Amino acid sequence: MPKQENGQREDSLIHNDLSESFEEEVRAFLGDEEKLHLFDDLTKVNPVTTRTVLKCLQARYRVNLFYTNAGCSLVALNPFQPFSCLYSPELMREYHVALCPQDLKPHIFAVAEQTYRNVQKQMDPVNQSIIVSGESGAGKTWTSRCLMKFYASVAASVVSPKGSETVERIERRVLDSNPVMEAFGNACTLRNSNSSRFGKYIQLQLDRFHHLTGASIQTFLLEKTRVAYQAPNERNFHIFYQITKGATAEERLEWNLPEGAEYRWLPNSERNLDEDCFEVTRGAMFHLGIGRATQSNIFKVRHPAGTAGGCWECVPGWDWCWDKSLSQAELLLPTGQPSAPHQAAQRLDLSQKCAPLNFSLPSGTAEHTEVWGLFASCRILAPAF
Repeated sequence: MPKQENGQREDSLIHNDLSESFEEEVRAFLGDEEKLHLFDDLTKVNPVTTRTVLKCLQARYRVNLFYTNAGCSLVALNPFQPFSCLYSPELMREYHVALCPQDLKPHIFAVAEQTYRNVQKQMDPVNQSIIVSGESGAGKTWTSRCLMKFYASVAASVVSPKGSETVERIERRVLDSNPVMEAFGNACTLRNSNSSRFGKYIQLQLDRFHHLTGASIQTFLLEKTRVAYQAPNERNFHIFYQITKGATAEERLEWNLPEGAEYRWLPNSERNLDEDCFEVTRGAMFHLGIGRATQSNIFKVRHPAGTAGGCWECVPGWDWCWDKSLSQAELLLPTGQPSAPHQAAQRLDLSQKCAPLNFSLPSGTAEHTEVWGLFASCRILAPAF
């Protein structure tokens, strides 16, 4: 037993010596603060600890170096202010024509160019993927937008045998998908004024000439509950504020949106954000092939808050109606008769606050159960009166 105690003491002494030696290494590394910003790859940091890595990132942030490599990954810090020079067309071209983009400063364009060259060289696997992850407010939406702009720029830099007009049209549609997705799927939160409340998988298709031929976007995990409930100091989806702030007088009359009215499901509407621009969304939808008439029908998907016995128009002729005193709702379907334009299809109990309710539709109406991705199934959230 005494030998074991001596052995434990010796192990403890060795451990303490190693700890002190390691701490000395950390202090020595952090001692030269003027050189910390020069570490453009975190794998070069020695010793590697949470403290040394964060200190290096902090030092680079102070000198406006927001990108740092971490081996094959790229760490991006949100500057929370515009830096147009970081994403200019000239800088895109610099990374595109460089012999080795990885030899330039760490940048999202370097990652984009490397994946593009892997496709060109038909390297295995030919299909390339870029994962953009991070916490809320880290800059995922902005990074995705920069990647799409880069690939659109690369495709436009080469003459296509199919004609530049076709290529430009595809590029425009790819880029215009961003404001549409952000309008219908983003909202202002405590940490981010343009927070994506859904996940997305964007796939860009290239032909054998490495030009954009199309794109597909899959969305998932949309935060549908935000339509009916928003945390304090947060907002609903951007599209609702865009409609109430940007609709014309004729559209307000058609959509029953009184000027200056307050809506219960649109908190903090007095805040004016860049994302509240209705014309940007409408223009993007138009370039995506969504005409004015279809847009008008889509924008009729609106909130019923603030009105007694209000309506939620899902599609032309459809109404969601409820009665505060009865705490019930019913789906009204068109009959085609002027004297009785609607008939009740089903009545629902709304006594449970924000309780999910299922309903069934009559035969022949299943095609209207999904409207622009906001409601993926026949479910509604009961309004909290």
